[in-house]
Order: sequence, then structure tokens, then C-alpha cells
Amino acid sequence: MDDDKLSLRQKQICQLLEEKEKLHTDDLADHFSVSTQTIRRDINLLCEIGVARRYFGGITKNNQFSNKPFFERQATNYETKTVIAERLVEDIGAGTSLFLGFGTTAECVAQALLQHQDLRVITNNISVASILSQAPAIEVVVVGGVLRHADKDLVGYSTINAFQQFKADYAVVSCGSMDIDDGIYDYDISEADVTRCLIAQASHTLLITDSSKWVRRSQVKIAAWSSVHCLYTDYIEPDKVEMLMRDGVRCISVNDPA
Repeated sequence: MDDDKLSLRQKQICQLLEEKEKLHTDDLADHFSVSTQTIRRDINLLCEIGVARRYFGGITKNNQFSNKPFFERQATNYETKTVIAERLVEDIGAGTSLFLGFGTTAECVAQALLQHQDLRVITNNISVASILSQAPAIEVVVVGGVLRHADKDLVGYSTINAFQQFKADYAVVSCGSMDIDDGIYDYDISEADVTRCLIAQASHTLLITDSSKWVRRSQVKIAAWSSVHCLYTDYIEPDKVEMLMRDGVRCISVNDPA
């Protein structure tokens, strides 16, 4: 679901749901200074698209389409992510700037960048900043926002506003899932909003993800393929390569069979 179709209030409800995981209808009505009938219409839509589910008196976060916990994602396909990240940073030259966003793959990219010189990295990822603190030749800018303790990153409107103060040569982004016809998706509206901002503020978008994302399912659209300049992955079928090339996407596969 493209979250551009959501109203500002509905997006804010989603962000509150990320922070609190359970929201009462009456409290939401008071918070937004609207009627409970208006909030119920918002709730109906959010439940309809799968972001939330009802309980008596309010809503909770719908975990059916949620991403795995952070510590599980760190261990999943770690070696593959590392190899892909090492290939990606070969294309990052000295004197360039890049956005590094969400996820464990961004950590792998940060680790692979440690020997680089004369870079500026702008990030909302606390783990990325910690890794790059070992590299004095890399300038690291950490933007503010609401801290998600479990994910070790920052989200929200202040995060987006901070990123909008910068332009970068590259946005290095990942995603929750990929659809060959429709583009890249995520599980979380707040993450998708930030990633969309990174894409808008960068000259080139580098998507880094492993091939498992073709078979996963997430609900929030980040961008169409036309917004992606290069896909770095472990393997991609030749027919997908041909289709993505029509959208101007260069595909680099580190495990492409000879």
C-alpha cells in the first residue's frame, strides 16, 4: 500500500503505534482534537490495509506483516550481506557523500567502508555511527529523531527534516521486499517515509539487498524501480535483469553463476 494515500493524521497514528504498540480510541480523539467517529474511520482504514488490528476500545500493531526482530535480522544471511556490501563500496570513491539508513545491511556497508578516505556519511542509524567512529577519515553526521531502542535508529518528522538539509551523491538503502513490476516495499510506514526522503535527496540510489527479498511480503511502498539506479544483490534471475534494465536499473550480482 502506498502511504501517500494516508492523511497526515493517519500517518501520525501509525507512528504512535510504532512507539506504543497499543492505542485507545478515546485517547486518540483527545490527542488530535477530533471526534471518536473520525478516529474510528481512521482506524477502519488502518485495519483494512493491515497496519493495525482492533481490540476492544482501540487498536494494536498488526505483527502479521512486521519485520523480524533486529537481533534476528543481524544473524540472517550475515555472510551474504557482508559480501554484497564489500562489492558495493568498491563503487564509492573518495570525496563523495552518502546517506546510510535503516537495517543490518547498512551496518555491513559501514564495516566495509572503514578503510575508505575522505567521505561524508549522513545517517540515522546508531549502529552505523558507532562502527564509523573507528574511521577518523570519514566525517559522520547523525541526524536526530525519535529513538527506536530495539532497532537502534531514529525516525519521525524531525529525522526527515534533518535529512532534507543535505544533498548526497548516493543513498544506500535496503528494503523489506521487492516486486518486479511495482518496485520496493517496507514493513513500516515511518521507515518508508525516511527512505523515500533519502532517495529524493541523493543523486544516485544504490539498493542493497539479498535475493530473499523477492519472496518476502511487505505492505508499504517506498519507490518505483525508476527511482533506483543500481541493485546490489547475491543473485538475480536473467529475466529480472532484463526487466529492471528497462527501468534504467543496473544489476550487480556477487554470486552470478558463470
